[in-house]
Parts: sequence; structure tokens; C-alpha cells
Amino acid sequence: MELSLNMNAVLCGVGVMMMVYAWRFFNWIWLKPKKMDNFLRKQGLNGNPYKFLFGDLKEMVQMTANAKLKPINLTDNIVPRVMPFIYNSVKIHGKGKAFFTWMGPRPVVHVTEPALIREILGDYNKFQKQKGGNPLTRLLARGVASADADQWFLRDRVGTWNGRPDFLRKTLCGRL
Repeated sequence: MELSLNMNAVLCGVGVMMMVYAWRFFNWIWLKPKKMDNFLRKQGLNGNPYKFLFGDLKEMVQMTANAKLKPINLTDNIVPRVMPFIYNSVKIHGKGKAFFTWMGPRPVVHVTEPALIREILGDYNKFQKQKGGNPLTRLLARGVASADADQWFLRDRVGTWNGRPDFLRKTLCGRL
């Protein structure tokens, strides 16, 4: 009798834990993406509707595979071959506008308007990246894309400083 009561309590606890994890999974895979889809559309962004679990990844892989099958000439536009999904999305949703696509259950906002890109890159305190992610990727990929706030400011200044014509003229004249 005592053993069956303990067994029932353990089974009930395991059942509750499974329900909690099932709810978290359902929230992560369906409810949260649908809520974010509605939120982005209310803000005026266009995009593909959310597809369960994979988002736009299947379509992206298929378009990339189809683009690689076609031959390309040296004078052809390379963008439809290298990034066919992004190129097609820009054609559908409009050039110079922001739109979103889905990488699994996460939306990715694409900004194609140059003035807005300048504002985002110029005001790094207002537009912060999400913390977290894969620690191995953070360790190995420490470039401009992974830089945060002050690191981005420093790398931005170094990059624009080396690209100035007067700097190049002084450097080249000194060596010639």
C-alpha cells in the first residue's frame, strides 16, 4: 500500500513535469512566434507568415539549391545566385522597406533602407544585440558582426579611419 502511494506520487510528479515542459515547448514553437508575427505586422512590417518549427528554412534551402544548379555568366547579377531567398523576399516585399523572414521560430528583420541602416549602425546604444547564443561561436567569431557597443564604436572608427582618402594619400606619398 505504501509503495503504491509513493509510486503514484512519483508518477504524478513526472506527469506534471512533462506537462510543464510540453507547455514550454508549445509556447516556444507556436504561441510566441505567432504573437511576434502579429506584433511585427501591427508595427507595419510585411513578411512571410510563420510556418511550424522550420519557418522559412525549407524554402531558403530549396531556393539556394535551385540557384546553384543554373549556370552563371561573368556579366550576370550575382545576388540572385548567392542569396536567392533574400533577393526574392526583397522583390516581394519591396526594396527600401523593412520586412521580416523566419529562421525557425525566430523572426529576422531585414532593413534595406540606407538611411535606416545608417541610423541603426550609428546609434549602437539604442539597437543592442541579444545576449547569449552559442558560446563556441562567440569565442571563434569575434568580428564586427559580433561586436558590442564600445567594441563596435572602436572597430567602426578604425575602419573608417583607414578608408579616408587623405590618410591613403599621406601613406602612399610617404612610401613612394
